Amino acid sequence: MGKTAIICLAIVFCLATAACGNNKSSRNGTAADGHTTSTPDEDNDENGLLTAEGKVTGLIDNNSFEANISGSPVVFRLENAASVFEEKGINDGDIVKIGYILDKNRQKIVKTIGKN
Repeated sequence: MGKTAIICLAIVFCLATAACGNNKSSRNGTAADGHTTSTPDEDNDENGLLTAEGKVTGLIDNNSFEANISGSPVVFRLENAASVFEEKGINDGDIVKIGYILDKNRQKIVKTIGKN
């Protein structure tokens, strides 16, 4: 085999193996940046909200918190989260039911939250 043929085969092999690389977002609901793109065990309630139930892990910032939903960490957006948690008596480790929508960026925007 000539040198050119070996180089061509090496290039084809590299391209073929690169195409079979790890694409997390299509397999487990996690984008390449690590953000969850889907929520395990999500349901729709009678108002059309997506709902999830899980354990509050903690506040991320004043407008975001993390909850463990079916064993997976999920980020939710909630305006003035610290105030809402205080008002509703929600603490880290509490089990909550969350009603939310997905915005145009697929962020989970909380519309309802309450302790279970």
